[in-house]
Amino acid sequence: EYLAFMEQGGYAEQSWWSKAGWSWLQSAGVEQPDSWRRDGNGNWYAVAVNGPADLNPDDPVSGISRHEAGAFAAWTASLGSGLEGAVLQHEYQWEVAARIGALRERGRVREWCANPFHPYPEYHPFPDAGISQRYFDTDHVSLRGGSLHTQHHLRRLSCRDHLAPQQRFAFSGTRLVFPPGD
Repeated sequence: EYLAFMEQGGYAEQSWWSKAGWSWLQSAGVEQPDSWRRDGNGNWYAVAVNGPADLNPDDPVSGISRHEAGAFAAWTASLGSGLEGAVLQHEYQWEVAARIGALRERGRVREWCANPFHPYPEYHPFPDAGISQRYFDTDHVSLRGGSLHTQHHLRRLSCRDHLAPQQRFAFSGTRLVFPPGD
């Protein structure tokens, strides 16, 4: 799906991007996920931990920013292929789905969420509030899940992370969800 997004002009069509995302895209000059490259014949492949590898259609896309994830979500909603209404997940949706065992293929990429990084109710800073609270702002977005390279002791449902929306961490991807109906 992500390759189709690219081939159908996803990185060139401003209407799929938020205002901040389009501004970032124009200044960054990004045209594909961070780990994707083209060979001499124009075919796409990934640069993985063990070197170049074919793109596997069953693998989640990784190496994308929150801006790219949002543009991809907007593009899929326009397809008319049963994906209308799909959106980036809120981390609470991710957490509930993970707790009830509804997530498939969890733990392959850290997944961008739609919401800013924020403290949970009854949060207590540890040990220095200046360090532990400085990312609770509108400039950092939540990520949930672990990647194939996340240390084993961090692969737990309570593990959350944050990045600025323009960051393209190699093991960050996306999952789209359908919000509950009215």
